Amino acid sequence: MTDNMDNDLSKNKDEYYDDEGKNSSFIRSLLGLVSFSTIIPLGVYTSIESVVSLTWIWPLLDVILGLFAVGVSYLLLNYFHFPSILIAVIIYGFFTIITGYNHIDGLLDFADGIMVHGDKKRKIEVMRDSILGTSAISTMVIVAFITVVSISAVIDKNILWAILIAEMSSKLSLVTTCICSKPSSDGIGKYFIESMDVPKFVASLLICGIIGYGLLGFLGVFGVIGGVFSGSLIALISKRNFEVATGDVLGASVEIGRVFSLLFLVLAIYF
Repeated sequence: MTDNMDNDLSKNKDEYYDDEGKNSSFIRSLLGLVSFSTIIPLGVYTSIESVVSLTWIWPLLDVILGLFAVGVSYLLLNYFHFPSILIAVIIYGFFTIITGYNHIDGLLDFADGIMVHGDKKRKIEVMRDSILGTSAISTMVIVAFITVVSISAVIDKNILWAILIAEMSSKLSLVTTCICSKPSSDGIGKYFIESMDVPKFVASLLICGIIGYGLLGFLGVFGVIGGVFSGSLIALISKRNFEVATGDVLGASVEIGRVFSLLFLVLAIYF
């Protein structure tokens, strides 16, 4: 997802994906997407083409992560009586660790890129370098703080399904950014953007909307809308600053998508 992955894959894509993966079955492609996007040691590798063909299903994979997070939250809240803020930190830590911090890395680089002065070429160069600036650290702290406090707020209201909806919507934010963005000429991010089309986006949106409504009614749909809003916003910011979207932009869209989904949910709950 992130630019580090972009560089690694551009050196030798065959080290990560099997040639036979171009004809992978749906299940193998799905497991390949899990291996690509998490630290779960499935050991299943396939072609990048097979992986990105399932980008629109990505939010559903996060439903599984969300189910686990909801279960843990329920146990810690009702049986161990942990304070909601501590549960929120644990859940947020789980989401970032299970993905190998890749989306956090994208957020850091994205923040540096949009804050530096200069033309689009300069901004992309800064986004892709390995040096972290003040804007990167500050943005990470702000996003992490809002995420933890928002998760704590929905736990206080005992609306634990909101955690699942927000995590699902974080990937819907990525899908939205893909459909609204122009890909860069290199890097793995371009494969995900190029693979997305309107029918796939609509299918992903409808599935997320149905799940959101099924779990929390119109409140859940509001959380899904937060993910779409975030993805559209990131695409707009990316276009104005870089003209194109990279893997770092997509990574940032996940972290910011979770924030906006949670904020939309909290606003709906309280107001």
